[in-house]
Amino acid sequence: MNKLRTVLATIVLLIIVSCGESETQKTFSNDNYSIDYPGSWDFDDSGKFNTKFLIYSNAEILDGFRENINLTVQNLPVNTTLKQFEEATNQQLSQIPKSKIIKSNIIKRNGKDVFEIVWQGYVTNNDLKFKQHCYLEDNKAHIVTFTAKQDTYEKYEEKASEILNSFTLK
Repeated sequence: MNKLRTVLATIVLLIIVSCGESETQKTFSNDNYSIDYPGSWDFDDSGKFNTKFLIYSNAEILDGFRENINLTVQNLPVNTTLKQFEEATNQQLSQIPKSKIIKSNIIKRNGKDVFEIVWQGYVTNNDLKFKQHCYLEDNKAHIVTFTAKQDTYEKYEEKASEILNSFTLK
């Protein structure tokens, strides 16, 4: 009987410990930036969709869409300020069908001022929701974007925010 209790206690302990383990993280880094992401997510730096990278969730594609985080870089006019970029972005979003800005402000992230915006709209035949961090440096906008369907956004938002917050310009 004591042997059975010991075995059961060991099994329960192993289950508790394995549930508490965090997911393995990976880091992508180059001369310009770095970002951390879950090891179970897929990383693609092929330049697809004019991105520097795409990080896809590990979710099954049941609805034809895979939540993702990507980086795009845009050239800007000389001396563009973050406030000017924010105003231009908000104006451009008004052109997207069913667009709605949920949050738009300038925050501090990794020691830099960052334009953060959360918005939703009808894009590529989907009702999507986005969270973006926009960094300005050397007359370029580095835009890190989390994209999800509106009905799955909340499910991924915490993990996506961790990934977005790990992005660092060097």
